[in-house]
Amino acid sequence: MTEDAAAARAALRGRLGPLGQFESYRAALDRLGPPGRGAQDVALIGTESAVADGIGRLFEAGAQEVAAVVLPAPPNPPASVRRGRALIGALARGA
Repeated sequence: MTEDAAAARAALRGRLGPLGQFESYRAALDRLGPPGRGAQDVALIGTESAVADGIGRLFEAGAQEVAAVVLPAPPNPPASVRRGRALIGALARGA
């Protein structure tokens, strides 16, 4: 969770960028939009409200399950992980 989604995406580019080298992952990313997008471009990043809205859109589009991976984000990585885990827990409980 972060108020600066652009900075978080930039920080994740280095961590997630190599995923695009795997053929199956690359094909899945390319199906989601313009070729060349990376995992950081399709990740749900932002405030609690923005991420909750994104998860809601996944279910509205027909998802039956969503697997969330909470990654640290700037400017306060430990706090972002705590906030992310709290949000996912609340959503799972239907809160």
